[in-house]
Amino acid sequence: MKRFRLTPSHSMAVAIVALFVALGGTGYAALSLPKNSVGTQQIRNRSINTAKLKNHAVTKAKLNLAGVTVPAATTATTATNATHAATADNATSAAHASSADTAATAQALAAPEPVRLVGAAGEPAFQNSWINHGGSADEPAGFYKDQAGIVHLQGQVVDGSGVIFQLPPGERPDGGKILRMPAASCDCLKSVTDSGGDMIFEVVLNATVVIEGSGFGPTFDGAVILDSNSYLPSGNALSLDGISFRAGS
Repeated sequence: MKRFRLTPSHSMAVAIVALFVALGGTGYAALSLPKNSVGTQQIRNRSINTAKLKNHAVTKAKLNLAGVTVPAATTATTATNATHAATADNATSAAHASSADTAATAQALAAPEPVRLVGAAGEPAFQNSWINHGGSADEPAGFYKDQAGIVHLQGQVVDGSGVIFQLPPGERPDGGKILRMPAASCDCLKSVTDSGGDMIFEVVLNATVVIEGSGFGPTFDGAVILDSNSYLPSGNALSLDGISFRAGS
């Protein structure tokens, strides 16, 4: 039986040698890379994932914060929108915010409207002989609505009866509603005498202010009235300070 000897051709020998050289070079590169020899050219784009990064390896100093935006965050020191934030443009609750549901300071929170003085130009007029008390420490009669839609009355008035003035639309209670409120600081003393005219005692009778919504006619819509059952001696001031209510829708 004849044996055949396989003799590689010249080209085959060259290919085998080249293969071993290539493999040997790769092994050398993998096991013997010089220090600081790997740069951006040796790293494929998007080839390093989160698992390859050591925890806390990337610090604030290494970030280009100008290019980093957080449009929304649950908790943040500074954010455009945040549930809770020290400073935010918009926040559910924040120490400082341009607009916020609850905030110590909210720049976009509307300021309360200025006090509208009764009897001033373009404002409701006094009715039924009512006038400002005019004392140096007394505020003039007026009203304003705050950011929460609460209407506040102020001032001391004298020398009238019945309707004091009428609130304009938007500053009244709900239509068809009548509010009754005690007047603040009303110094209303009434002497009780016996049949001979001698005073037995004095009683303090606080006045009641009635505020009507719309729907009661032109002369009573929004009327602020001294209740007819109140006792207010002539010359005594009726104080509207402290009277407030929610404006009707």
